[in-house]
Amino acid sequence: MVLGWLSGFVPYLNLILPSPTAVLIYRHGVAAGLLSWAVAVLLVGLLMGNLPGAVLLALAGLIAVGIGEGLRRGLPPAQVLALGVLGSVLWVLGVLVGGLWLLGINSLEATLKAMEQSMQQAMDLYGRLGFSAEQLRQMRESTQATLALMRRLAPAIFFLTAVATAYVNYWVVRVVLQRMGERLAWFAPFSRWRSSPVPALAMALGLAAAFAGSRFPLAATVGNNLFVLGWMSATVQGLSLVWFWLERQQVSRLVRGLVLFLVLSFWPVWAATAAAGALDPWFNWRRL
Repeated sequence: MVLGWLSGFVPYLNLILPSPTAVLIYRHGVAAGLLSWAVAVLLVGLLMGNLPGAVLLALAGLIAVGIGEGLRRGLPPAQVLALGVLGSVLWVLGVLVGGLWLLGINSLEATLKAMEQSMQQAMDLYGRLGFSAEQLRQMRESTQATLALMRRLAPAIFFLTAVATAYVNYWVVRVVLQRMGERLAWFAPFSRWRSSPVPALAMALGLAAAFAGSRFPLAATVGNNLFVLGWMSATVQGLSLVWFWLERQQVSRLVRGLVLFLVLSFWPVWAATAAAGALDPWFNWRRL
């Protein structure tokens, strides 16, 4: 209930709204967890007058059921995460539909509008700092191109957000339950993660569909989203390889984390890392 109320005021706190209910479902069953969840929704929406928080909290129950019941049944971590992702996808869709229906807010357009205003403020600052009109024009064109690209990639962005939300909640729930004395399985160490050929296949299909987009615009949109999903999966696999090599050299975790940050900060290095991750199912770079 407290998280639901605070989510209306604290950014990103709504990402972990499902965690308390998932813990209750694991400890006391679905019925008890959903009952407490329903009471929290009513309190946040009616007594505290925070309708956006109530909507987010209500939809968060979908993720909580997937993670909590999956853990309760002793499913493998990958299956628990898959259930959480399914609930998270439904949550994201519910936020979009619920925001539009109940509040009259298009969440996607509101987010893009806020980004556009933020970028415009940055350009105004650059203008006062002495940037030329030509430089400001190039920045404005780049901003418009970025926003247009984000509109086309909205499905991939929403799905990746759903995966990240499910993973964060799964991690939080596991940490809380371990503090309560529970012993729960977790994924293999990051350095041992191995991918399948699916990311490379998604990237190849995405590129093929994008090339066909000159005649079929919808195919280009689908292809772009497929490519981004495959690219991000390959990036995770590539980062796992980097982590493995650094771990083998006994580099500290802090330095390893810094290296991963630097990898994602330089586009050529990021591209090479993603390519290595995409090809890893065939070459198994860890054997080098």
